[in-house]
Amino acid sequence: MKSRATNSFGRDSIGLVDIVGNFVGYWFGIIAVLLGLKIVTEDKFSNFLKWINEYNNCSFVKENLPPKDKLTMHLEARLEALIVSE
Repeated sequence: MKSRATNSFGRDSIGLVDIVGNFVGYWFGIIAVLLGLKIVTEDKFSNFLKWINEYNNCSFVKENLPPKDKLTMHLEARLEALIVSE
């Protein structure tokens, strides 16, 4: 029997939960850091931050999304270009 690849939420296809989880768990933290925002803090959202860490350490996420450091550098360059062009 062949094993099928599953997404980070254990299903065989990508759904709305996966898309939202991807944004919240991966992209949102990078964007918040670049903008200097502290929206999700440990004292107020400890369970949520635990979930984000588990999501980011999931093998599916690590294998299918760009490394955070490279993505951060790319988004930082885009943000700076946006600011300069105003």
